[in-house]
Amino acid sequence: MSKIEQAVKAFRATIDQEQGLYAYLALTGKLELAVRDQLAWWLHTHYQKTHVIGRDITLKDLGRGIDELDSEPDEKSQGPRIDLVALPRLSKLPAELAESKQFYTFDYRKGDRYLKRQMHEQIVADANRLINLPQHPRKSAPRLILLICHLHRPHDADKDYPPISKYDIASRKNVPDSTNEILKGLNLDEKLVKWEFNLIDCIPCGSAFGYTVQLTTILGSRKPQMCDRLSRLKLS
Repeated sequence: MSKIEQAVKAFRATIDQEQGLYAYLALTGKLELAVRDQLAWWLHTHYQKTHVIGRDITLKDLGRGIDELDSEPDEKSQGPRIDLVALPRLSKLPAELAESKQFYTFDYRKGDRYLKRQMHEQIVADANRLINLPQHPRKSAPRLILLICHLHRPHDADKDYPPISKYDIASRKNVPDSTNEILKGLNLDEKLVKWEFNLIDCIPCGSAFGYTVQLTTILGSRKPQMCDRLSRLKLS
């Protein structure tokens, strides 16, 4: 099992439903960054003696070597950035590179045009960019972390909450019944042809603003000949 897969599977233990922190983060900002940071911290605390853990780095950062990657990233580095990297200190071992992407089930109701722009283009472009990166000298093992945020229909939503957050939560009325409905409708399998996917967890995140939030984590890796399609995953 890869180090990043271990971190994703251990993520549930960091969520306190009573506190509702991740529900709040999901409704007011980019949850993928909070999840990435938590995964990086877990990897660092468990593997700092054998791996260097990097966040938001470029291929140039990777090429600077272990001693320099331990320090601050090169602010002048250009090119696409990688969300999370687990770089073994032994140079002959492959590096694990991960891109974290979130989407919300309520956005599925906005229609095909919105989906194509906000989901297909962003998720597919970043995923295919990662898997098609020029090989680092020690090679790499790409991972795609899909975070699907599902809001259950509110019993008593905070309708007066001002739309100052990243997402105007007061307007979320057409909530799909389940995440399964979304995966079938998105049909990302046709675009992510180089990836295979495994369901990691369906995690209750507590509530915020009257909405109960569930987070589904799915991990993608480079596709072998036989694999599971996203649309075939059975989620709870």
